[in-house]
Amino acid sequence: MAPSLLSTLSSALLLTSSATATQTYQLADSYDSTNFLEKFGFFTSDHSTGNYNDVDPTGGYVSYKSAADAQSMGLVKTEGGDLYLGVDSTSTLDAAGIGRSSVRIESTAKYGQGLFVINFSHLPKPVCGAWPAVWTVGNPWPAAGEIDIVETWNEDNVNKVVLHTDGTLGECRIDGTNMTGTISKPNCANYAAGQSDNEGCAGLDGAAPFGSAEGGVYAMQWTDTAIRVWGFTHANVPADIASANPNPDAWGTPSFTTSTCAADKLFEEQKLVANIDFCGVAGDDGIWTQTCEAKTGMTCKEYVAANPTAFADVFFKISSIKY
Repeated sequence: MAPSLLSTLSSALLLTSSATATQTYQLADSYDSTNFLEKFGFFTSDHSTGNYNDVDPTGGYVSYKSAADAQSMGLVKTEGGDLYLGVDSTSTLDAAGIGRSSVRIESTAKYGQGLFVINFSHLPKPVCGAWPAVWTVGNPWPAAGEIDIVETWNEDNVNKVVLHTDGTLGECRIDGTNMTGTISKPNCANYAAGQSDNEGCAGLDGAAPFGSAEGGVYAMQWTDTAIRVWGFTHANVPADIASANPNPDAWGTPSFTTSTCAADKLFEEQKLVANIDFCGVAGDDGIWTQTCEAKTGMTCKEYVAANPTAFADVFFKISSIKY
């Protein structure tokens, strides 16, 4: 399949490439503040069914709003040419009731192998209870794969690049070589021996721009045989990344790369997703208890419900996305 390039969320473009030893890319699709809301749908929580999947497929203490409600509440808006995606940081809630208002947007288009470049002017501050992410996912899951490009939870000051695959369809692993990040889990299969269910393989990168109020650029390359991710501060973005023909082979060592991966079998067409969740994984016993339980003296839901201002800086501002 011919690769493509997706750049930053405030403007997204699609690039195709020729099958050469050194892959170069051409713009194929793009998102920016002028078309973002036309190209993304809003997953909206339905609290009436009693099924947590209708509220949040990842089990969070959250209430995802429709496009109209999110805009009227100021959770989605355009600021200075950037797209703002944020959360309710003013309402005190009942921990036993409906969760904190937020947004989860999903691209209407699906994307194959290519280069995704996402330009952020602000990244969410890591705080207890929050679980922000930008990721791609296929259907069905995990057979069609998932690629988490930007993700963390609580006060973990590292970006977690995670791949989720169906191990019965082929092998995909990371071994820590040729990447600047460190390994958390090596096997990308969701039910790998010696790993918890649904963990996948995870690389941890604590370098800038993660969590920066100044933002930065994240790029993800997906080929037949590998998934690679880079993170750059705005001061260190490669000169060709905004050109008509970016060349990731010239960008230096990625923060994450697979060491072996049957990516052509494990990853099918993907939607691009951006969301800010609360609790869920971030509130699990083995994670919340690491630091946040002692710091807050509360459960995750209790803390998120009672402390709206803690989430004032938990937002994405996206300048563009290119593919």
